Amino acid sequence: MFFWFNRNKTNKSVTFDQEVADQCLLEVVETELSKQQHRNFSALCKEALWQFLCVPESLKPNPRKEAMEQQATEVQRQLAEFERRLFNKESSRLEAIERQMHLLTQQISQLSAIVNQQQYLEPHQQPPQLEPEAQTLTPNATPDADPLLNRLSPLLEDF
Repeated sequence: MFFWFNRNKTNKSVTFDQEVADQCLLEVVETELSKQQHRNFSALCKEALWQFLCVPESLKPNPRKEAMEQQATEVQRQLAEFERRLFNKESSRLEAIERQMHLLTQQISQLSAIVNQQQYLEPHQQPPQLEPEAQTLTPNATPDADPLLNRLSPLLEDF
């Protein structure tokens, strides 16, 4: 007994002899394939065998269903690839943000230390100068005199 069915792909060849009938059939096949460019010789042979052997429609494979299943598989593959790329991109963004936050935290700590040092030094520094209009000197006052005395001296002169 000859078993030609195999679960793996099985290739069968068709030979067209130089006889007129075979050459006529070959021309019809080539014409049909040129009209329907999306089909190939294998699909045409399978369709002819299904019809010739009178296989019921319920057992025939649905090419549209198969095409849709292939498209669904391709869309799933593309979706998985997109998710992988998106995950990688977002992971790298998150890592960059975490690095920036770490740097900012370090900078804030440094600024805080500088502010604390300045607050510690300020009580030991001289008091700020008075406004320029309050620093008017009387003829008897010297530039090194106390600013409070400089302001009070015109009042004392009036008495």
